[in-house]
Amino acid sequence: KGRQLASLVDEFDIVAKCNDFYEHQENSDHDLGSRCEIWYGLPQQSSYQFNFEKCKRILNPTHLRIQSRLPSYDKFWDQTISSFKEKNRRYKFDYSVIDEKWYQELTNELKCIPMTGILAIMDLLYHGASKVHALGFDFLRSGYYNEKAIDLHVLQSGWHNTSNLKKFLHDLLGKEKRFSADPHLKSILDSEFSINFDHEKTFNLNLKNECKKFLHPYSQQPLLLIRSSNRFSFEKALSLIRNFNENPPIHIISSSENSTDSNELKIYFHPSLEKKISPQTLKDLDVLKKLQFQYCIIFYNGKGLHEYLNIFEILNHLKCSNLFLLSELGFLRKVLDIKQTITEINEFLAKKERFDYLNSKYNRENCI
Repeated sequence: KGRQLASLVDEFDIVAKCNDFYEHQENSDHDLGSRCEIWYGLPQQSSYQFNFEKCKRILNPTHLRIQSRLPSYDKFWDQTISSFKEKNRRYKFDYSVIDEKWYQELTNELKCIPMTGILAIMDLLYHGASKVHALGFDFLRSGYYNEKAIDLHVLQSGWHNTSNLKKFLHDLLGKEKRFSADPHLKSILDSEFSINFDHEKTFNLNLKNECKKFLHPYSQQPLLLIRSSNRFSFEKALSLIRNFNENPPIHIISSSENSTDSNELKIYFHPSLEKKISPQTLKDLDVLKKLQFQYCIIFYNGKGLHEYLNIFEILNHLKCSNLFLLSELGFLRKVLDIKQTITEINEFLAKKERFDYLNSKYNRENCI
């Protein structure tokens, strides 16, 4: 969101969207496009995956392409489809079910169940698409995941294995000329599987492009950086951002272990009194409250957003027009609503102990 790619999306002959995409698309036609010819997924009305009313109102797909049955699904798939058919008498979605034998062969090749998006890519290629372009895939590297996605009836042996799926997509990009992906997904895959991957070069190129997309080069309002990750060079990122716009003052929040002084003009450090950055440990919180920041960039390590709750709570006290997470590959992710983000993180934390227990019980620590 925030990239205004609607025209790119809508210029394709066929637009396919997956699972609960309507939840992300609401009020975002300018970012995500207005069209949806094919919806991919399993229409489970009791889960996060399918809402008849929202799918019809927001996506209004021409056709639903439903995930087929696997032996490991037992009666779950049959009950889901039976319920879907009953309710679909009212909504009248046109639909088809993916071929069961082909789906089983794909699962065998992957040695796990494919994510819905990967299933969509392979299904479209299998049926003769001249070109398939993947947009917005990130293997949950944005820090968001929904604990409701856990199906307690599916053990690890039948679930998504991210290592297998990433390697499969990386190989597919190399050998299938009809398949392409956006720079974000390509960077993620290359960083793990390409022998000649240059992290610094990739980071620099991506961040420069992201600055052009999201930041105004002549903004005069102060900019806030939060040094909350050591997964990439803070100094390099600071230099790139400063080169993009040398005008505004830059304020930097850091932990006590990363605090430093700078003789450079218009750069101000605000260290935490402790290693952990929080509203309680930030010495200059009252000073920062008086400023109006045009942009705030959080240096992000790719972990669950609940680990950044204290930082979000700081930002909830400050005035900031645009808030971003900066990934180790140089990409910016816009945080649209800080209060909603805090609420969702707290809701997740209230369930996290149960969530972790189930992951351990079903031996799924290395799976999604």
